[in-house]
Amino acid sequence: MRLESQEGENREVVARAVDSVLKGTDQQRERDVARKRGGLKIDRATLDEVGKELGVTRERVRQIEKSVFVRLKLYAESGKAEMLPAAEKIILRELTQTRILRVEELAEKLFGSNANRKDVSALVLVARVSTKLTLIDNSDKYFASIAIAEFGTAREWAAQIDAAVAAVAANKKPLTLTELDKQLDYQHPDHLLAVLESSRLLAEFNDLWGLAKWPEVNPRNIRDKIFAVLSQIGEPTHFSKIAEQINADNFGKKSATPQAIHNELIRDNRFVLVGRGIYALADWGFNKGTVADVIKQVLTDNGGQMTRDEILEAVLRVRQVKTTTVTLALQNRDDFTKLDKNTYELAK
Repeated sequence: MRLESQEGENREVVARAVDSVLKGTDQQRERDVARKRGGLKIDRATLDEVGKELGVTRERVRQIEKSVFVRLKLYAESGKAEMLPAAEKIILRELTQTRILRVEELAEKLFGSNANRKDVSALVLVARVSTKLTLIDNSDKYFASIAIAEFGTAREWAAQIDAAVAAVAANKKPLTLTELDKQLDYQHPDHLLAVLESSRLLAEFNDLWGLAKWPEVNPRNIRDKIFAVLSQIGEPTHFSKIAEQINADNFGKKSATPQAIHNELIRDNRFVLVGRGIYALADWGFNKGTVADVIKQVLTDNGGQMTRDEILEAVLRVRQVKTTTVTLALQNRDDFTKLDKNTYELAK
């Protein structure tokens, strides 16, 4: 009950802060524009919609919006918005550890799991006029986020986020938060995590961070899910186990059947059959083909002649098959020639 009471108090404080900020203009039309255009881009009424409602052109709405937020920001800076400091205080308290948070996450921390779009818009409007807060607006690159102004302007925070994205991209493979923390200069991992979560260009899967376009961290279809799971497991795995892991990771509402997974593994060149029902990633150095094809490649890569034991060792590094399978393949005279009791070369 105490928690719910605190969330209710927070909601009341922020709502009253918005009302006190809007007292910075005595024109109802400007207040309407500020409320309808002061939230997130994705939630704002369009210029045309506001114009029709107020009986003015879209260009006039744009002019009103620009001027009213300049006026409201100056009003807030003057200290006349009496409830604004109280709202800033509770917001800054939640930002102490991370310095930045996505707006939706901040709203949930302040108002609980029932935080709604009105709550989010109120937070954004407060951040838009506050001198103690920085607003990073929603865009193709960034999730709408609120940060502590002491640590940077919107441009400087955007540069921090871009630097984190660049660090991930430079590695060309997903990294854990700990690995990224060692590369980047952040005082606390929670701060770095909040920065990563503010980027639309990044995604996370099982504590691995990568570019959102990478299937290892952001699988978009069943084959990408297989790729993500195999990357996570890190070793050749039976298709039934891959299906089990996909379902355990809750990728979607529909369960993956072993047969469906097997069908996709067969069709995608990223996956290589290395044993009976066992698949690996081609990126791990496994090549497609029969055991005989693997032996041919091994002989070619090693000067053309090898002992039986050397061939076995090389083949078993890339195929999970029985030694008898390799031995039987070596007996095919069309493919291989036995030079002596223990040495083989490619048939001529």
